[in-house]
Amino acid sequence: MAIDDARSATTRHVTADARFGADDRYCRHCREIALVFDPSAGRPRCRTCGELA
Repeated sequence: MAIDDARSATTRHVTADARFGADDRYCRHCREIALVFDPSAGRPRCRTCGELA
């Protein structure tokens, strides 16, 4: 059972990386690493400047 849990966690991590690449963490407006998903906009928003990614 523990092996299945480890595979599941790895799969979730890879899926998240594939959806949001390493460059997607940076805001293209202020260049801060501050993007968070905004459910009302349906995409990431910068916590520093407030612009949509």
